[in-house]
Amino acid sequence: MNGRIWTISNLLSILRIILAIPIVAILQTNNPADRLLILILLIIAALTDLFDGMLARRLNQVTEFGKIIDPVADKIAIGAIAIVIALQGKLPFWFIVLVILRDIVIMAGGVYVKNKKNITLQSNIMGKWAVFVISLLIIFSIFDFYGILWLKTLLLAVGAIVLVLSFVFYLTRFIRVIREDKLEIHQT
Repeated sequence: MNGRIWTISNLLSILRIILAIPIVAILQTNNPADRLLILILLIIAALTDLFDGMLARRLNQVTEFGKIIDPVADKIAIGAIAIVIALQGKLPFWFIVLVILRDIVIMAGGVYVKNKKNITLQSNIMGKWAVFVISLLIIFSIFDFYGILWLKTLLLAVGAIVLVLSFVFYLTRFIRVIREDKLEIHQT
């Protein structure tokens, strides 16, 4: 791992942040004619999330910056889009609060571990699942697929469960990393 910033995988993560801007702007117009464009932009953003980590590993471009920018890009893009959808009444505010609080606590814990141990905690598989389920929920919320409201309700429930589980995974890892530090202190 190295300190490079301008790698293909990191540029994909940065692109995901940039794509959030037109998606949010178009969503705010609430024009049904723009839904296809929103869907295309969402698919491109999802592909950047799929390929950034994969390319980083395959091209040997795993960087400290990449470990940080990938989850931050997810949080910015999903958070901004979800807030707009919630303001339009298409997602409940309690869910958005859950997403944002979880992300703030995870980021604060990550910063703490980075400062104390100089370790960058990477995303975990449950966190990736949370992003996936929330992304599906966002798509179903944007497009108001009539006749399958039950699926949106199911995604909302599964999303809440996966958010809580991913938080527990992050918290467990955080505690383990911090305790390792304390164990080293007690052993010396």
